[in-house]
Amino acid sequence: MEGLAPGEYTVTEITDKVTARYEIQEGQTVTVTAGDLAEVKFHNKLLRGQIVGRKTDTEGNPLEGVLFGLFPKDAKEFTKDKAIATAKTDKAGKFEFKDVPYGDWQIVELEPLPGYVPLSDSIKATVDSNTVTLEDIQNTKAKIVISKVDSVTGKELAGAKLEIRDKDGKVVESWTTDGKPHTMDRLPAGEYVLHEVSAPNGYLIAEDVKFTVKDTDKAITVVMKDRPKDHPGTPNTGDIGWRLALTVFGVSLGGVVISLILSRKKKKEQD
Repeated sequence: MEGLAPGEYTVTEITDKVTARYEIQEGQTVTVTAGDLAEVKFHNKLLRGQIVGRKTDTEGNPLEGVLFGLFPKDAKEFTKDKAIATAKTDKAGKFEFKDVPYGDWQIVELEPLPGYVPLSDSIKATVDSNTVTLEDIQNTKAKIVISKVDSVTGKELAGAKLEIRDKDGKVVESWTTDGKPHTMDRLPAGEYVLHEVSAPNGYLIAEDVKFTVKDTDKAITVVMKDRPKDHPGTPNTGDIGWRLALTVFGVSLGGVVISLILSRKKKKEQD
């Protein structure tokens, strides 16, 4: 600045959009003398605050062990190694990022708990005070629905004993159907088999149904169909099938015997 008359002056910072993110320094007094250059320096530090959040299920229960990452507002890749900072929820479901410079940020769930649907979107946060408290962040449990139905009518069946086994053959869930779809909380990602231990009266045991659970799945429906024993399209079991086979075979033998007798009679007549 030029043209100042000699004398003492106080230089202060003006708060605007730029300086709002920095600590405002106290005004400095400077003496201006004719022919000399008066210099004033301000060293500003970025204002910093903390972001505090809490992770719960849909019923408000805290979730421990969920990992979050802090990212710049314009970030596009959300991985653990690209995060500015990471924080994991404690027993109370709380997490915090300290010494965060004022400005706009994104918070991303990097590692959800097994059995919960991960957040698909980032959480926007603006740090403009000492402490910024986020609203509770909820995770929903993905559901698995098992439906046991009549293969002909599609009606839900009661009385079937079912099991879900993991890839090692360990039973992770077992129940007897009650005529309604069976709902359970989401299983950890992996390969599973729905196995029928015993079928309802009048039905054949169904083959195992394999299904896969992925981390991104929100809901899975697995349908197992039982065939009625007396349905025309259903292969029969027991003696009836064997009698049918023997009857056909007997007719064939009869045809062979009759053919042989006729051939011998014809030969005698020719002789």
